[in-house]
Amino acid sequence: SIAELATMLPQAGGFYVYTRAAFGNAVGFTAGWVDWITQCSALAYLGVSMAEFAAALLPALTPWTTVICVFLILGLTFIQ
Repeated sequence: SIAELATMLPQAGGFYVYTRAAFGNAVGFTAGWVDWITQCSALAYLGVSMAEFAAALLPALTPWTTVICVFLILGLTFIQ
């Protein structure tokens, strides 16, 4: 599990550290970038889905879905 890996390798870096220790620098580098891209994509998806859900709940917000989406992504980025 991730908790056991974190106990064995108490360093900052998450999946990069774990895959580098197990498979070497190249795979660790790739895993680090894939993890970063996944986190960015998930944040964008969350913003889009929240904006569309808000527009479904309040139909008056439908023309503003893109604006709401942008502000949600910026807000979530700031929080993270």
